[in-house]
Amino acid sequence: MSGFQIIRPHVLTDTMLVSSTVVEVAPALYVAGATYAAGTQVSIAAAAGLRHVYESLQAANTGHAPASSPTWWRWICDVYQPYSASATYAKGDRVQDNLAHLIYEFVPDTGSAIPLTDTTKWLLVGATNRWAFADEKIGTVTASASPQRVVLKAGPVSGIGFLELQGRKLHVTGKTDTGGTVVYDKVVDLDGTIITSIYDWLFEEFQQLTDVVLTDLPAQFYSLELAVEITSTVGQVAMGVCKPGKLSYIGRTRAGATAGIISFSSKERDRFGNLSVLKGETSKRGDFTVITERTDFNRIYRLLSSLDGVLCFFIGTDDPGFEPFLIYGIFLDCSIAVEYFSHHLLSIQTEGLTQ
Repeated sequence: MSGFQIIRPHVLTDTMLVSSTVVEVAPALYVAGATYAAGTQVSIAAAAGLRHVYESLQAANTGHAPASSPTWWRWICDVYQPYSASATYAKGDRVQDNLAHLIYEFVPDTGSAIPLTDTTKWLLVGATNRWAFADEKIGTVTASASPQRVVLKAGPVSGIGFLELQGRKLHVTGKTDTGGTVVYDKVVDLDGTIITSIYDWLFEEFQQLTDVVLTDLPAQFYSLELAVEITSTVGQVAMGVCKPGKLSYIGRTRAGATAGIISFSSKERDRFGNLSVLKGETSKRGDFTVITERTDFNRIYRLLSSLDGVLCFFIGTDDPGFEPFLIYGIFLDCSIAVEYFSHHLLSIQTEGLTQ
């Protein structure tokens, strides 16, 4: 197997997100009878504060309802209404705090002039659609029409990890700076279907490759501008986790590594022996033994000590077909056995976030 590596992600801030095709602020509501220019964005109100965002495909766009006129409009993404202190909300209504990039849901039956800081009235749902890829959760995705393009300036980056990808192609490019020279360009085919025969080629269903890590980014460029683009020929595209950061090489993963699943489902039997199951979340688990160099003993020990409780990408191997060994989470336990003169054995247990 290939080397064991760790990506410690950078914390993405507002200034690091240069641009995104996914809007955060809902544009003006569509007005029937108004004339729209090509590229103009509007929103359509839906239930519980949801807004469907559309973009005009043609000039002189008049009298064409966005939801039923695909030659005149295309769906871009969904957002929620912005919070307003003067609005009256009903139970289940959702709003966005566009400064904090968070979505909240109203808990009481009705109310107004209730600040988002009142946690008895507002339930924090999670990050906005535009920022869902950057939160520290699995299960929240940034979804939009194809192509979805995000441009980041996160400082020096030597590795980047992705989870919950939906689409057909992932294209990552890097420039020395804004408007600079392209120094990195990689396309990843997100078709994970395994074809072993003509029958498979004809009848096997498309298998989405959801987890990808890239470990060869040029870390020497401190102003690296990183563009991530996901495309698909049908349906929407999505990105659940996108974490650029610093890559650290640990050693060679020894054969015998295990990939597991921790289930949080529960089951009960009644007095007649009938089994009922309450479906819960799951998380990845990986147990690795890594062959490390003797001269790296102090470096690896200090690195792992600094990563206690820090969400990272643990890469058991980046070989194709071993995606279960890509774990975004924390390490539970580690120890280094000094058994040989020239190298040591690191044992490390990792657990991913629930998903």
